[in-house]
Amino acid sequence: MFRYGLLVLSPSCLRSKLPALLSQVSQEVKEVLYVDIYEPDFVVHRVRSLYELLVDVYGTGSSKTGELDVRVLLPRTLAPSGSGTKEVRNLVKSPEVAFVDDVFENNESKVGLLEFKKWLARRFQLSDLDGKLKYLNLEDEIISKGGVEKELSSDLNGSCLQSYKQVVLGGTFDHMHSGHRLLLAVSSLLCEQRITVGLSEGPLLQKKVLKELIEPFQDRKRNLKEFLEDVKPGLEHNIIPLTDPVGPAGTDPEYQCLIVSKETEKGGFVVNDMREKNGLNPLDVHVIDIVIEKDVESSHGKLHSGEEKMSSTMERQKLLGKLLRPVRKMRVPGHPYVIGLTGGIASGKSSVCQRLRSLGAAVISCDQLGHQAYTPGKRAYKEIIENFGNGILTEDKIINRRTLGSIVFADKAKLSLLNHIVWPEILLQVQAEIARYAEEGFKVCILDAAVLLEAGWDNATNEVWVTFVPENEAVSRILSRDGISKEQALNRIKSQISNEERVKEANVAICTLWEPEYTQEQVERAWRSLLERI
Repeated sequence: MFRYGLLVLSPSCLRSKLPALLSQVSQEVKEVLYVDIYEPDFVVHRVRSLYELLVDVYGTGSSKTGELDVRVLLPRTLAPSGSGTKEVRNLVKSPEVAFVDDVFENNESKVGLLEFKKWLARRFQLSDLDGKLKYLNLEDEIISKGGVEKELSSDLNGSCLQSYKQVVLGGTFDHMHSGHRLLLAVSSLLCEQRITVGLSEGPLLQKKVLKELIEPFQDRKRNLKEFLEDVKPGLEHNIIPLTDPVGPAGTDPEYQCLIVSKETEKGGFVVNDMREKNGLNPLDVHVIDIVIEKDVESSHGKLHSGEEKMSSTMERQKLLGKLLRPVRKMRVPGHPYVIGLTGGIASGKSSVCQRLRSLGAAVISCDQLGHQAYTPGKRAYKEIIENFGNGILTEDKIINRRTLGSIVFADKAKLSLLNHIVWPEILLQVQAEIARYAEEGFKVCILDAAVLLEAGWDNATNEVWVTFVPENEAVSRILSRDGISKEQALNRIKSQISNEERVKEANVAICTLWEPEYTQEQVERAWRSLLERI
């Protein structure tokens, strides 16, 4: 298995063999696959031919490549001489293997094959070319099944595509998928000088499903820049934050073309309405309808919001229950593997604990241990009285937690003081519980703690798992469960750290927004993965 690969196509195989070629190559390359054309004969309709290739690869062809990051290399210039394929390409990822169609190997002209090898070595600066070259031999049956000619998904009206000095597009571009790559590649193809990408940020992200899993702005910007630099060198890339639906497209007189998906086509009218109000010429709006084959839909799954499409939301949903980042600590032989489970109020943390218990984990409730920390005889008991006085005691010398609560919740400094007294005591009890479960033979302990991160107890865990739901769902659950006002519910939520802060620290994230069966699916996925790594 190779991390980075290159697929070189001959013009004759662009349509008929492409699906089968992509399917075969994707079984041997796991991260980035570059696709290039050897001396294409695009003298008359070069832009159109490249456009059709992009639609084939990123549209219907995406069913053959799965999660592979495919980058179709476009020429620096669209001049019809074919000189664009003679330039040296300095790729971000250096190909470890070069796949070529057997049309090159079977070419009767040895001179032609030799020239092809020279071109390949020079264009990509490949050393040990013979060791990296792999010829793809596709049986006729495979070609007939995988290479059926398909109509283009976009209406080209039979005319040549126009190129522009300045092209603009916008979107979230989170967890990039083939739909994103098609938009970006077409934008690059039609652009001659400067491409502007408005990258959704701030207010535009607030209503996104699973917004907590959206990649940080700088990460998305870096991924965009890398892709754009790879597919078409020489363009100026202007990647900017987009905080309103129109952005600079409504005010910049230099823009000429707006690239949109079929889903966001109405946005093109909004932009041009704004430009008209500002006395600017309208933008040409190029609409791309992203086609998804049935096997793509089934592999991506169906969103529980009822949505079926290639989208960042689907990509984020696929992250639920999976390992998001490396574990904090490896398991110590003879000791249970400790999962710190945390989440905001009404996030479904308790139900996830129950599901994990049914799968064989021991569950330690920090809330219950917290009650014990206030009892006479515990170290924290004495410190609490010393700092808050005897006025918090009942006649039986028991700490009245309601009285204590009225003191600390009115003064953040006093609340912080109480936490610093109680939290270490709870941690000592947690460690005792872990030792007890170790003696009982449990391999996994779940540390159920709402304040896991705030208390620093995550340092005592191997992993952190986070449960979360959107704020509006949490409010709805609190109102139904506790019978308090909406304002009180919001205050409780705001008094905690945010979902984003928790998910940022999570090794595994579980969202309980949808039906219980889907929560169970996430938990079981997380549990299976956990057992594999311990």
